[in-house]
Amino acid sequence: MKIRDGDRLFRHSAVLFIAGMAMHACNLLFQAVMGRMLTESAFGDLTSMVNVVLMVSLPASALSSWIVAASAKLAKSGNAAASVRLALKVCGLLTCVALPVLFLGMIGAGWLAEFFQIGSPNVLRIASVALVLSLYFPVFTGVLQGLERFELSALSSIISSILRVVIAPALVFLGFSVAGALTAQSIGFAMALLVSAVGVHRVVSSCAVNPDDRGVVDLGHRDLVWFIILFGCFGFLLSADMMFVKHFFEPEEAGVFARASIIGKMSLMLSAPVATAMFPKVVSVGRLSRLEWRTFTRAMAMVILLVLCVVCGGCLMPQLPLWLLGNTSASMFPLVRRMLVAVCPLAVAFPILHFLMAQRRFAVVVPLVVCLFGYVLGLNIWHDSTVEVTRVFGVMNTVFLIGSVLCLPFRKESSDNGFEKSGSKGYD
Repeated sequence: MKIRDGDRLFRHSAVLFIAGMAMHACNLLFQAVMGRMLTESAFGDLTSMVNVVLMVSLPASALSSWIVAASAKLAKSGNAAASVRLALKVCGLLTCVALPVLFLGMIGAGWLAEFFQIGSPNVLRIASVALVLSLYFPVFTGVLQGLERFELSALSSIISSILRVVIAPALVFLGFSVAGALTAQSIGFAMALLVSAVGVHRVVSSCAVNPDDRGVVDLGHRDLVWFIILFGCFGFLLSADMMFVKHFFEPEEAGVFARASIIGKMSLMLSAPVATAMFPKVVSVGRLSRLEWRTFTRAMAMVILLVLCVVCGGCLMPQLPLWLLGNTSASMFPLVRRMLVAVCPLAVAFPILHFLMAQRRFAVVVPLVVCLFGYVLGLNIWHDSTVEVTRVFGVMNTVFLIGSVLCLPFRKESSDNGFEKSGSKGYD
């Protein structure tokens, strides 16, 4: 009996949502413990370095999305095992990028620490190691998601989060401060990389191999470039707030802003699993089908509901997330509310961006690049207070949401369901 695509979307979204909630809980626990164990300025250093890792590793996630799309097409054509060769090739290309990044991180740590007011250059050196490890991790999870083995992809991510929560407090307690927390993150990335690679090996070892697989990755390298540009710009728009705050404000004030920034981005963390589950189901194999559009609208309904719950709950009771992060000062309530509202449009735009990339509709790069330049220009003009920072952040996020909605193909070009027509049963 065939499984309806909507049911599969719900089931796979549920797997990733549960895993995402577990990861988010571990991340919140990590931030809560670090917020209590570290000083305000040290907590700002940690959050800024975590954001740097996220900002630089998001373009690597473009590789993951590209591999998801390629693996999904391979699965539909009955040649899933060929995706391993693609993943290994991508890892080789990443090494050409990872080694210079690691070298520059080690050499330029002193200057960067001074520019961003980081307590020790060693913090940046350890962050460089974590960044390099994070580049490889999305490659193997991309294969797993493309073959719709979301449980294995989720497992590797959860393991990384749990290890960080367990190891980081121990190292900080021993006196390693921010360096210890980032070392724990590096260990988590390394273990997650190992688990995801083993998972890929186990999945594809049971798949039939088609010797005629030279043309399977026909998404094209041009699409890969678009993916990298889109994810790179989005990552900067999401994570650069802490970089500007660390540069323009005192370390203690940056530490206070870091708590509000973490709370504000909770809605995006909850919408990400739905976008990830949707991506391989709406990969374009020609013209947009009604089923793909229906899958997208259902995913958007889930995301909007989640975002509204987080934003409304956080605005009504900001003291709850602040208590978890170790600061219940009423003076922070307005900042938390502003960040929640500012991030809200970005959280809704995230699955739209995924859908447009899966459909190979890259016009969304125009509003994204415009918002990125507007963001940088705005923060260089208005940075006298954190109120101005959140205002610029929220305006640019809203503009991007409007622009991404305008890029949607509201007219369905085909009523055929390419997935069912191909006769593929998918990977459950």
